[in-house]
Amino acid sequence: MRLDARHHMAMLAGMLLLPACDNSCQTLCVRLAEYREECGEPVSSSELDACLDDWSSPEGSDLKVCRQYNTAEVVRREWTCEDLNLFRLEP
Repeated sequence: MRLDARHHMAMLAGMLLLPACDNSCQTLCVRLAEYREECGEPVSSSELDACLDDWSSPEGSDLKVCRQYNTAEVVRREWTCEDLNLFRLEP
């Protein structure tokens, strides 16, 4: 039960962080982390921080791709939980 509460707190922290993201790639990091949590795959704060750091200065073409996938609906449509279980936010 305590583990579930920590996961909910991590998701809440991610949602609060969402408006503070500097660009759409960082926002996508948060969206993917939230979706992974919904799928039952825990995301550590260090993993999310690494993704945010890695995408702090994306190039124009990457930024364009991130914008295309930058809604929760698109994330859910493009990826399944099984896809995300193979994906890690850290490089």
